[in-house]
Amino acid sequence: MALLDAEGTQLVIEMVIASAAGIIGLWFLKKRTKDRAAAKESTDKQQPPPS
Repeated sequence: MALLDAEGTQLVIEMVIASAAGIIGLWFLKKRTKDRAAAKESTDKQQPPPS
């Protein structure tokens, strides 16, 4: 007896792809904000503080 029919298998594959895309998207967003924060810190160090 098949656990999933063709339609169920397609649904599972789509869910896996969507989950992977979400995880990659979150990782990329986290990486980008971290890079931006690091770049902001380095530019803050270069500029003298306003007096």
